[in-house]
Amino acid sequence: TLRIGTSEQWGAVVVRLVRARNLPETSRAGKCDAFATVQCGAGKPERSNLKLDTYDPRWEETFAFDVKGTADVVELKVWDDDVVANRFVGSCRVPVSAVSCEPDMRVDQWYELSGEAGEQRGNVLLEVLVETHKWQVDVDVLECRGLPSSFIRESPNEEMNPYCCVVLGHRVQATTPRHWDFSPVFRERLHFDLSSLEEELRLVVLNNRPEDETGDDFVAQAKVKASRLLHLDNLSVSYISGRRHPGSWNASLWLPLEPEDGVAPWGQLVVSVVEARGLPKMDAFGKVDPFCVVRVVRPGGPQDLRGLRTQVKIATFEPKWHEDFTFGVMHSDSEVLVEVYDHDWGGDAELIGVVKLPLAGMCDLQEPFDAWHEVRRAEGGAAAAIDGSLGQVRLMLNVATKGVDFAGSFGYVHIRVNAQLLTNVPTLRDLGEESKQLTGASPDEPADLVDAHLHVAVMEARDLPTMGGIEGVSAFAVVSVVGNHVSFEDRTRVDKSR
Repeated sequence: TLRIGTSEQWGAVVVRLVRARNLPETSRAGKCDAFATVQCGAGKPERSNLKLDTYDPRWEETFAFDVKGTADVVELKVWDDDVVANRFVGSCRVPVSAVSCEPDMRVDQWYELSGEAGEQRGNVLLEVLVETHKWQVDVDVLECRGLPSSFIRESPNEEMNPYCCVVLGHRVQATTPRHWDFSPVFRERLHFDLSSLEEELRLVVLNNRPEDETGDDFVAQAKVKASRLLHLDNLSVSYISGRRHPGSWNASLWLPLEPEDGVAPWGQLVVSVVEARGLPKMDAFGKVDPFCVVRVVRPGGPQDLRGLRTQVKIATFEPKWHEDFTFGVMHSDSEVLVEVYDHDWGGDAELIGVVKLPLAGMCDLQEPFDAWHEVRRAEGGAAAAIDGSLGQVRLMLNVATKGVDFAGSFGYVHIRVNAQLLTNVPTLRDLGEESKQLTGASPDEPADLVDAHLHVAVMEARDLPTMGGIEGVSAFAVVSVVGNHVSFEDRTRVDKSR
């Protein structure tokens, strides 16, 4: 049974601060020098420009915030700027849930400003738009490597026909089964719609058993949040101008496979194939070209046909490998089987012999079990008729059963994810009247897609002039970036010291 999760919508709230009216007198110095701060959810507060000496300031400024759901709230506070300390005028709160999520639907409304004691302190006109995001996602399931077969329930001859089910959002799709393959190559594309970066992409590897009424075998699974894909080194992302959400992105990665939820493996085996010595001569053409295949098996049970192999060492009776292999072990009576082969460049490799060791006595050792082991003759092996020793293999083994991260112990799956945002690209009208005035472009002209960030550090100023006959200034700087179709504007904090 595949359980499909749900999550809240993820989108953007666009707040247009139009104007305020009937602001109260907060001091005897005159009217308000009004500015506002706007915040939504866990985002940082945004500050408006300062409007001097007025009870009815007009800002006409737009702010955009990312939201994770309808539980977020837009909070606006109006302040009276002062050299000593800013004075609080009033605030209002607009729940995101109260704003329509229909495309191009805005709430244009006067909100009452409340003081610290709850008294009315004027009104503010806001336009609020909630824009939910949706991505069209293509998941390319490329291949799996090193799938285990310890889940096979019947005879050792049971076939392995793996396929992948991908769960994303409310949709489940599957690849075509591959016949008798523990490292299957799929190269299939599955299509999904994604509405939240908090959604989880879950990939489940199953063994197809069409003749079995009890259903297919669960092999392993991998999970990754969509948000994690946006923090990979091999990620390509385009951002929509003036907004924080990604417009399109793609990523390619190997995901470690894990056991089924609620199923606890017995332990994790790490096998180091170090070296061999005294290997026999297998033919008349010289030395052997040895390599090893490492498996985990159960006495009298289905054999794990997955074999992780070392590199081939050319023309030597004493090869040195120093290669490590990791397995997730489901049962305490399992054994490690190391098969030693002579590589044949013109045909099938010849089995020299095997080493088989029980794992029960190697649990949670302070140091790996390091020893030489005799290579034994195997039934049907090419070295069965050779007299004398078949050599020795040095192995280092350890089984961890406590505090183990089993990720990757059951193989890996390679996927490629391509996503394209389906939300309408914001226009200059979304970004505010000031952008239109600065660029001279049509307000309905689409904003560019950009793939870079510009960081401007405003450090300090000096030798500023006297303004209005008053010594010292309350200075702030405005930084504008103007492009072909859009512009951005941000301002520093006010420095009242000099």
